[in-house]
Amino acid sequence: MGVEFKPLESIGVEVIGLDASRPIDDATKARMYEEFLDHGVMLFRNICTTPEIHFSISKCFGDLEEHTLKDLHVEGNKNLIAVSARTELPPGPSYWIKGKLTTGFLFWHQDLVYTPEICKGAVLRMIECPKEGGETGWIDTTKVYDALPESTKKRIEGLEARHCLRLTPEGIKYGLPSPMRQATQEEVPWKMAPFPKMPDTVHPLVSTHPETGRKSLAISPYSIISILRMSPQESDVLISELVAHTLQPQFMYIHKWAPNDAVLWDNRRTLHQAFGYPAGLHRVAHRTTLDSKMKSGRLYSEAA
Repeated sequence: MGVEFKPLESIGVEVIGLDASRPIDDATKARMYEEFLDHGVMLFRNICTTPEIHFSISKCFGDLEEHTLKDLHVEGNKNLIAVSARTELPPGPSYWIKGKLTTGFLFWHQDLVYTPEICKGAVLRMIECPKEGGETGWIDTTKVYDALPESTKKRIEGLEARHCLRLTPEGIKYGLPSPMRQATQEEVPWKMAPFPKMPDTVHPLVSTHPETGRKSLAISPYSIISILRMSPQESDVLISELVAHTLQPQFMYIHKWAPNDAVLWDNRRTLHQAFGYPAGLHRVAHRTTLDSKMKSGRLYSEAA
């Protein structure tokens, strides 16, 4: 049986019939790449059983790069990062989210938007799942942009947004779940991994895909601070409207993980979120990052 592609809920596509334990032929690679560009999110269910298969699948879509945040690197391999791991203490704070004590939560974001160059994409492999929770979601920001009213598209064309590297949701004003508060060290002790200090960046609010030419709404709620050359009030209102539009279910795919699943996403046209899992449970997941960056931004300065 040849490789087939089954649409997922709302966005994305599942790859069916791929034997990733054997070399992947050029025709299959080319067909998968077409689907990658068409859909932005691609699921490989229960076939990513080893790091070698993880690398083999990833390299169908581009060269691999060393991630900027070196403290996340998996020991012995600079092309793998541990996005979650079995550690004595969580590497970041836990949160009370709608009454549930949750670890491993990371709000909707676009990878590396806190740098001038956005990575091409990534492949996330699940190794160990918690018995509850642990889902990851993706949003297709091309579909988000296409669904905007024409008047809004005209209004935001040419606008730029300021972004920062946030290590916690502190300071986010747009779209966070409610009610939500950070747990204390007494409730869930944690130890923040060290991260480099990064300057703020500026990126277009409307992004053009370098391969397809399609436009996306580059909103990244986790990192966005403001829209340049707008008053704070006007900026807040517009960002709030755009985030509310973006976080609609018809633009999302939320994946319930099983061990050996892998998901590829085109970071140039998607957002993603880690929904977290109950404090005290564990989740182990590794990620490759695709090279061939899209240089869309610049460092922020007060004179910008």
